[in-house]
Amino acid sequence: MAGLGKIGVDAGLPAGLSTVPKCRDNGIFWQFRARPRTDMRTNDYTMIEHLRQFAVLLCVLAIFVASAPSAEPEDMARGRATLATVNNAPFASGPVIVDSAHCGRNYVLGGGAFYAAKLPVASDFPQGCTITFTNTDISACKGKSIQVAGFPALFVLWPGQAVELTNVDNAWIKTINPGHWRPNCGGVTLIINTDPVEGSDQIGSSDGLGTGHEAFKSVENALQYILNDFDFAGTPQTRIKILMAAGSTDSSIVHYTPHASNPGSQGGGALSIDGNGGFLTGGVEFYFGAIVRIRNVTLVNPSGSCLVSTQNAYVQINDLVTFGACGGPQIAISTYGTVEMFNDFTISGNATNFVQNLGGTLRMDGGAIRIANDITYSDPLVFAFYPGLTNLGAAKWVLDGHTVTAKKYDVEANHVLTGAANIPGNVAGTIATGAQAF
Repeated sequence: MAGLGKIGVDAGLPAGLSTVPKCRDNGIFWQFRARPRTDMRTNDYTMIEHLRQFAVLLCVLAIFVASAPSAEPEDMARGRATLATVNNAPFASGPVIVDSAHCGRNYVLGGGAFYAAKLPVASDFPQGCTITFTNTDISACKGKSIQVAGFPALFVLWPGQAVELTNVDNAWIKTINPGHWRPNCGGVTLIINTDPVEGSDQIGSSDGLGTGHEAFKSVENALQYILNDFDFAGTPQTRIKILMAAGSTDSSIVHYTPHASNPGSQGGGALSIDGNGGFLTGGVEFYFGAIVRIRNVTLVNPSGSCLVSTQNAYVQINDLVTFGACGGPQIAISTYGTVEMFNDFTISGNATNFVQNLGGTLRMDGGAIRIANDITYSDPLVFAFYPGLTNLGAAKWVLDGHTVTAKKYDVEANHVLTGAANIPGNVAGTIATGAQAF
């Protein structure tokens, strides 16, 4: 064939034609240039057509190769955290420090223990890097302490929760927030433990789901976690019991104000405090619609009231409760607060009053009030003012040979007191301004 004999890409072409490889969109096409010749035959054009078709095939293959997935594992791609469980996935059963080589990884935190997962400063990681933590310890019911460099405080990642953090301008940002935790472990009633000796109230350093070092130090801190982290909305109702270490003394003030909580967080008796035979000595105060049960505890507060219920709070006094010495009333009620008693309880210490009721409700639905020592009240045993109800009609006072030194009652301003005739004391009670006592 005339014009053949060329070497390389032009080999086999008729004289006067040459090929020029070109790239377009990661593909290759062949451009043919004609040199001025006048002696081309029909079969020359046939060869040209075959070469053109071959070039198209090469182009298609090149595009396919260029678009094929990378050999890099998918869960290593930045910005796409996946639940990695195989192929070198970071599964943790103990303390974790994130490696900057693992952008896009999901750190799966298990192992049945409470431990820390630490994320170093964002400047050590690429811009846009994402890291995800997932707590899979649902059956073991263990939280995880998440410690993010640059965050003002640690936080607990509760069982079943996940959080994603992204490096934005060298600062970690929560791009997926775990939100409130709906307790999903620990049986029908979730136990939150406190231990004033071994527990910790440092934010994120304990989860209360275990005893000893895993417990919270105070009932107050446990209540704040429940208020801020837990979700009470839903069916069935979330039920939580704060359980103090056996026989322990918690001197922190308990000041529970759930006015800022999400809907349903007050619960219907779904939150209880079990003193486990211990002592709360800093005063116990419930506000703004709180609904709480208390049992098996001694309430003491040398500097003020032992128990406060106000601003629509509702407090149930269950079994094995003792009112010790108080610098104010043993029970202080005001502004539509309610205290309701269902079982026997004991009075063992002095106070200004047993009850001070300024516009709320106290109900004794049965049971005995046992006097464990000789008691002195500096003011009337029951002082009641403003419209309200102090209902002691069903109460049975048991002195066990002890004396009560006090004015029995002072009821004013349209308040109603029942059971007045049975209230102990060495000075007769008084009523005024439309009040009733019978």
